[in-house]
Amino acid sequence: MRDFYDDLRAFIATSELGVVTASARILHAIDRGPAWSRLLHQFSEELYARKGPEADGSVLPFGITYDDLEGFSVRREHEAAIDGSAMAIRAEFERSDDDISMHTARQFAIEDGNYPPSAYDLIVMCNFLTNTDITGKFAAEIERLATALSPGGVLVVIGAAGGRYPAIYTRLDAILAPTRLRPLGDFTHPIQAHTDEWQRNLIGAQIRSDVAFSSALAPTAFAKAQTRLPDDVTSLGQSVGFPQFQVRAWKNEWQRKTTRRS
Repeated sequence: MRDFYDDLRAFIATSELGVVTASARILHAIDRGPAWSRLLHQFSEELYARKGPEADGSVLPFGITYDDLEGFSVRREHEAAIDGSAMAIRAEFERSDDDISMHTARQFAIEDGNYPPSAYDLIVMCNFLTNTDITGKFAAEIERLATALSPGGVLVVIGAAGGRYPAIYTRLDAILAPTRLRPLGDFTHPIQAHTDEWQRNLIGAQIRSDVAFSSALAPTAFAKAQTRLPDDVTSLGQSVGFPQFQVRAWKNEWQRKTTRRS
């Protein structure tokens, strides 16, 4: 996310759009992987150690917020958190022999602000949409996420460009059609990853360094997995190549008066 905002600020500065980027203040991650929280935490710690906190107040994720997309609803999480806080506030009043209504307790809870948002400005989905069966399985959750965008919010899906992915994107189009989000048409063609030579060499060197570290850390396990790695990753005689990828994006251009932006 830090790279995304760095690139966004650079794009705005060079294109002279006359707009200002807002700070990322609330970041939520959804992932089932048990190691993902540790990875996010370590990655964010490393960024802070190297660059320090951003002057604009942007935050970094230090773990997953929700561990399963199945049945997930950001609005339900929002309402449940407010209700839980309201019940705690009402119980605190009762311990002092005071009585307040649940409606008043909810007002106190809302004013306190210690609850997750009911809508997101930016939603990014990647990695898990690898076939049409998975996409179909989470159709209801994807549609709920899409309808949980704040006014002007954008849903971004990132995946591969070929193979089974065109069918996945067609399935996504069908899932998102009832939401009336506007598809952004500037992403119809695949994008080549890391076209900048300096960036490509830097990331390639890091990948090879990680591979070398893994081979030294667990040589037996690495030897079994090595045959499944691309030659350009394990061979120093050739540069690391990067594939093309596809970006699909949809924007919410409908106004909702009841959502709280994050």
